[in-house]
Amino acid sequence: MGLFEDCFNGTLTATQLKGYLASTDINAQHPDKGITPLIAAVFSSQATTVRRLLEVGKADPNTPSIDGQTPLSWAASTARKNRAQIVSLLLENGADVDSTCDAVRGETPLMLVLNETRDPDVIRLLVEAGASLDAVNKKGETVEDIARRLNSPAVNAALYPNKSRIDLGEVIRTIVGLIGIILAWVNNETVNKIVRGVTKEMNEVVKRMHGIDGERDDNLEKATEFKASISTFVTKTGLDTFFSGENKQFLQTVAEKATDLLSDPMDPLSKPENVKTLIRVSMFQPVIYCDDSGSMLEDGRAQAQAALVERIARITTRLVPKGEGVELRFINAGGENLSKLDAQGIRERMEALKITKGSYTQIGTGLKEKILKPLVYDKLDNKQGLVRPLLICIITDGHPENPKAFGGMKQNVETLYTTMDAIYECGNRLEGSEEEYPRTCVRFLVSQIGNDRKAKDFLKALSDDTRLNDVIHVTADGELYGITTDIWKNGYFRRSLHPSWIRGQIEFES
Repeated sequence: MGLFEDCFNGTLTATQLKGYLASTDINAQHPDKGITPLIAAVFSSQATTVRRLLEVGKADPNTPSIDGQTPLSWAASTARKNRAQIVSLLLENGADVDSTCDAVRGETPLMLVLNETRDPDVIRLLVEAGASLDAVNKKGETVEDIARRLNSPAVNAALYPNKSRIDLGEVIRTIVGLIGIILAWVNNETVNKIVRGVTKEMNEVVKRMHGIDGERDDNLEKATEFKASISTFVTKTGLDTFFSGENKQFLQTVAEKATDLLSDPMDPLSKPENVKTLIRVSMFQPVIYCDDSGSMLEDGRAQAQAALVERIARITTRLVPKGEGVELRFINAGGENLSKLDAQGIRERMEALKITKGSYTQIGTGLKEKILKPLVYDKLDNKQGLVRPLLICIITDGHPENPKAFGGMKQNVETLYTTMDAIYECGNRLEGSEEEYPRTCVRFLVSQIGNDRKAKDFLKALSDDTRLNDVIHVTADGELYGITTDIWKNGYFRRSLHPSWIRGQIEFES
């Protein structure tokens, strides 16, 4: 075989490449096919060979085929596998992001992706690399014209990330800030000091949400104006995909409850900035996934988890219609009546929870079977669609661990990657659905209770997985203890709640 065959088949080694370079122009076109070795590798989706040609062979990422198509154009329109990886490699090595020619009807790589593969990952890569949205093809269409014609939520989410992405960091800031406010409500002097700092920071969040200063309530005196601000928020963040048609009543109820809360001066949450953040949280269906492994019996961790879960439930259900509530799941325990729970229902389920010493932490397995399958995949498969975007709060004190069968043999193998792959697969299933949901409509907040070293390593691995950047936030070491310090004063919870805990969350950028 020769250079072109090795590139096409993906069998080119570094040693072989060096041999070819001694006598062959790495950018020369095939005498019959009219393509370069790099294009041959791109066309057959050989990502490793593409990397080798670019980094070892110093192949030019912009040398076209005989018809004028660059490697990036070929990757955008014809690569069947590893498409995003190949596009990323080409861009990193200087590929012209807006290259075009007559053979592709004057379409840029971004246009080709929209018309041929509609791959959200590739769209995001090209947009981040500065691809033009104003270039015009032979039909007189721009990228925005094509996007309007496609009318795909997944395409729009990738094409306009600032418009369609709901900032996970701000959702987390909302939850954390309001937990601080509720703790202050019960006359916790330590937290009272924190809330004064939180309120200032949350005003900035409010400004970004609605373009209204949280310290001013002039625009919120009339219910109609307040409801209009909710409608604007929903449209700007892309949530109108969910809150339209029959589901508009959900927004109406949220608006009415928010207006009632705003007009109650005796309620500690009635300040405009607090109401707005409550509205934002209400847009999500909260799912709380609790750890009930044996190690939760140590150091009062189970009690701390119960207190946290109840507070999250109070926050997320304050403005939602009656009958809507929190989905509660456990790593090990099953049980009925775990859906649409209010704070009281959460408290009852948490108090009734029986944790067995020696039970294991199969986080990813339970996530797939108990949460993603019934709440996401089954709805997609049955053409039901998602009613609201999901915020899945995972609380754990451990690391992935398997039960052992006789003879030390492990069963139902759970690894470090089970949870990561489950979260990544969820995004793929959403984008590949008939509705073409963006992967960002299911978000994950992963938090640690306890100080287990392996648990910290597990959470760090989750945080470092670049595939999950848009959909996951992992709390820093020890943050959850801060929530419960002044509630549970026994054992492990003697550390005072320091203002830096809240500020650290407020300053987080996803």
